[in-house]
Order: sequence, then C-alpha cells, then structure tokens
Amino acid sequence: MDHCQELSNARRFKDAEGVCLAAFDETGDPEALILAGNARWGQGDPGRARTTYERALKLAQAGDDPRDTAQAAERLFYMAWEKSEARRALGYALTWFEAAEEAGDGEFQVRASVALYTALSGLGDLDGAGRALERALKLREGQEDAALAQVLLNLGALRLDEGRMALSREASERALALAGEGREPRFYRSIHLNLVEASLALGDLPAAERHLAAAERYAKEGEGGSALLYYQSRVEHARGREGRALEAVEKALAGDPPSSWAWELAVQQGVVEEALGHLQAAEASYARAADLVEATRADLGYDEFKATLLDARRRPLEALFRLQAQAGRSRDALSTVERATARTFLDAFIQSTSKHPMVSGDAADRAEALKDLIPTLSQSPAVAPRSAEEILGALGDRQALIFFEAEGRFWRIGIGRSRIRIEPLAPAEEVGRRVDDFLARPDDGKIAEDLGRLLLEDSLPAPGEPVYLVPDGVLGQIPFAALRLTEHFLVEEHPIVYLPSLSALAATSARPEGETGSAVVLGDPRGDLPAAAREAREVAAGLKTVPRIGKGAARPVLEQAAGASVLHLATHTGIGPRGPWLALADGEVGSGFLLAHRIRPRLVTLATCASAARRGRGLWG
Repeated sequence: MDHCQELSNARRFKDAEGVCLAAFDETGDPEALILAGNARWGQGDPGRARTTYERALKLAQAGDDPRDTAQAAERLFYMAWEKSEARRALGYALTWFEAAEEAGDGEFQVRASVALYTALSGLGDLDGAGRALERALKLREGQEDAALAQVLLNLGALRLDEGRMALSREASERALALAGEGREPRFYRSIHLNLVEASLALGDLPAAERHLAAAERYAKEGEGGSALLYYQSRVEHARGREGRALEAVEKALAGDPPSSWAWELAVQQGVVEEALGHLQAAEASYARAADLVEATRADLGYDEFKATLLDARRRPLEALFRLQAQAGRSRDALSTVERATARTFLDAFIQSTSKHPMVSGDAADRAEALKDLIPTLSQSPAVAPRSAEEILGALGDRQALIFFEAEGRFWRIGIGRSRIRIEPLAPAEEVGRRVDDFLARPDDGKIAEDLGRLLLEDSLPAPGEPVYLVPDGVLGQIPFAALRLTEHFLVEEHPIVYLPSLSALAATSARPEGETGSAVVLGDPRGDLPAAAREAREVAAGLKTVPRIGKGAARPVLEQAAGASVLHLATHTGIGPRGPWLALADGEVGSGFLLAHRIRPRLVTLATCASAARRGRGLWG
C-alpha cells in the first residue's frame, strides 16, 4: 500500500494503477481500489475510474468503513458534477457527508458540506444549500483559515442569488481576507466578480471598479471572458461612458457566449443602447434577450431550473413592454405582457417545488417531479401566449384589467370592446406598502378606498357588469372584492373573475362545451375532518349525488371526475418536495396525477386549508 501511495503522489499514474490493483488483490482494502481509480482518472479514463470508485464505495459500505466510504463518494461526486448530473451528485454528496460525520473527520465534513451546497444550489434548493453552508461554518468555527475562505466564497455567491447584497459583500470580503496568496486564480476572479455585482447593487461604484480590475488581473486567457466583459460594460455604463460600455458588451456577444450569459449580455446591450437614445436598437436587444431566455429554458435539463432566477429572466420582457407602452404601441405591449404572464403557468410549478423548507434529500424528489411535469405542462394551451388579436376576440364585449409590474413600477392595462388603454400607476414599492397596510387592516374603509382608487378609478365597466382581473406581483395577494371606490365594496357592484393571464381565458374559451358527467363529491379521506365529512354530505345532497367519504375518497373516484359537471373536494392540501398536493384515502395526489389523467371538470371547489396559498408572483401558484 505504501508503494501504491507513493506512485500516486508522484503522479506516475500508469505504474500506480498496476501496483494499487495488486495491493487490493492482496489486502482487499477499498483504499487501494480508490487509489487505482485515481490512477485511471489521471490517465484520462473517467469511465473505468468511475467503475472503480463505485466498486470501492460498495466494498467500503459493506465493510462499515466510513473513511473509505467518504473518500469514494467524494471522487464520485466530482465526476457526477463535472458531467452536470446534479441528482447523482447530490446523492454522492449526502453519502460523503454522512460517512465523514461517522468518521469524525471535521475537515472531511467541511468539504462534504460545500459539496452539498453545490449540488443543492444547482437543483435550485437555496434553503438546503444555505443550511449546508451554515453547517460548514459551524464546523470551522474559531478556525480562520483558507478552508473557511472557500466556504465564505460560496456563502457570498448564495447571498447574491438571494438578493441580499450587503451580506454577500460581507461574506466575500471576509473570504478574500482569509484566502491569502497561492490559491487558484479562478478563486480570486470569482470572488472579485461577486464583489463587483454586490458593489454595483449597493451603489458603491469605486469598489466595483476596484474589484473589476482585480478580477481582470486573475483572468487567464480565454477564461471568464463573458463575465468580465459584462461587468466592464455595467461599470462603464454606471460611469456614463456609454461608448465604452457598448464596445465591451458587443465584444462579449461576438465571442459566442454561453447561454447562461448570452441573455444577460443582450439585456445589457439594450440598456446601453437606450441610454444612447437608440430606442429601436434597444428594443431589438431586449427582444433578442427574451428569445434567448425561452431558448435556454427549452434546452435546460430538469435539474437546472432555479426558482430564484425566474423573476430575473422576466426582465427583458419588462423592458420591452415599457418601451412599447411608452411608444403608444398598445397591441405590441399587450402581446409582450402575455409572453410574461402566460409563462407563469409553467414557472409556478417550478416555484412551488422550491420555496418551502426542504431537507437535503428532497431536492432529488423535486427534480423527479419537474421531469414528470414539465413535458406535460409545456403542451398545455394555457402556456402558449396569444396574440393581441386572439385575446381581443376571446374577450369580446367583456372588460379586463391587467396589472403588470415592470422594472419597479406597476402598470394598468384596460382592455375591452377592441380597445387597449395602458397607463403607469405607481412605483412597486409604494404599491407594496399600501397592500401591506390593507392586508393588516382589511376592515379599515379608508385604506380599502385609497387602494381601490389607486388601482381601479376610471377603469371599471358599468355597474353590474363583470370585471376580469389579471393581478401581478404583490397584487395577487389582495382580495379585490373587498376594495372600495365608494362606500360599497367592489363585489357589491361587479362580479369579479380572476385570471392568471388573458391567454388562459382565450384557451378556455376555445374549449368545446361537450357533454359533462355527474357531480363528484369527496370529503374527509383521512377520517380527521368531521366538519369536512358533514360538508360533503350536504353538498352531495344538493347536487343529488353520492358523497365519497373516508376510504371511499380515493384516486379511482377522482379519476371518474375527469369530465364531471362539478368536483367538490373537502380535504387536506399542502406543499411538499414535489409541489402542491391534496390528500386522498390512498395517499397524496399532486399536479402530475391531475395532468396525466386529464381531470378537468367544468367546476371545481377546493374547500381546503391551503388552496389559496400561492408561490411566486402569479395566481397559478
């Protein structure tokens, strides 16, 4: 074994392979097999290296050897991550951490925690990723060294993803102070670029320039070019040097940047062109960025959807809408809004599998859920944005109000009788404050009237006519029915219809009427909601059908409701790793089940605890 180790340390991989395999044949020690795997990897044979590590992992686990288990899982983690196998990498990271913990090796646990952060962040679970880093920080408590610097670098990146810029800068600056000299140039480049981003967001332009210059010093030829040019353009734009800003972003775009950067570079090009007064060029850049986002979304693996990035990727559509609205091109602006809001149907499922407390192992469940859901969802008519002409045709004589948040401001779009009226309302921050006040005191008539006048004055149809509402952002939280323009509640003067997008209205309007089956009523499937059981009996009596209560409220009955006239559900609901679920007697049913069995009654009542709890900015959640 000693000679095997010596050859491996000397990087004499071909010799090490034979010696290490011989040592394994003699001793059966998994460590010798791990070293043989290292030798095969070092010789550029990752396939045989992976097979060797997998064999070593099985032997170490069978022999209850936590140190060798951790070592083999570590190698397999890095191999999986390099191949973008996020779910597989997460499994190995979990094995690695658990074995390192059992072995009592603090250094190993720190490295495994960072690996967990990497995998969970890649799967979009920022809560889990944050907990992994907190664990690593606790293990390094009191040890101010280079290993802690790596943990803090990752923490700074995580805080950027969360939008917590001051905390990101604090973690990154501490990491830089601890790192010292002698690290890989990539480490310093990454940390300085994180600091550029945080400094720009915090309005500290001198710090942004300083860190950008440092990042450029650590850049090797051909490495990080897109990122460096992107931040060069942003810094030059912040200084008002638009010519230089445009030159940097055009150079980056000419270099065939990766998709993760291409759309952001196109947005930045639009920002600079707009600052130069080139509005047509700016609009073309924003439109190109929006197209790139859609192309990237289509190309991404299911593991790569990060809910935290969905709102950011709406940015080019918001900029495009603003330019079109300001130019008075109302039909183009409406079509752009529909591109943003119709996609929310798909995004809601991504967000609802992410924004809740997760244990680390649940991230793999999330990836599996998206793998099942997204192909089905992508075929839904409600996902496809409709043209302004289609929307106006579907709406007919009805009137609708869209509230759209774009670049920190709310806009109101009134549509009806083939007319479109677009007007800015108020900054999103002000609207958010008023919404908070209203939600805190919904029975305060003055607050309800002030918010009602801000949102609805001079925009409603005649009394008695319905109003179709498409709320966005924080406005999705409020019950418009309780707003006032006079002493009356809005619902006293108008029937109210909520829509996630007008494209969804067009999709449902195109649905053939057809025959509908009888009503289906399910209640109290777990036997712990006696009031729900009573409710189900009363509703079923009114609908002249048989209630399905307790064990009878199961999946086969729900399947029978695919074409029902009414489906009434009185049961538990909630959010889990695979997204929203409702409880039946034979288990929880999620979105995938409903979509796969095409369960689409004419009318559904969800009489449940969490049926109105949304995730994300739209009503779909």
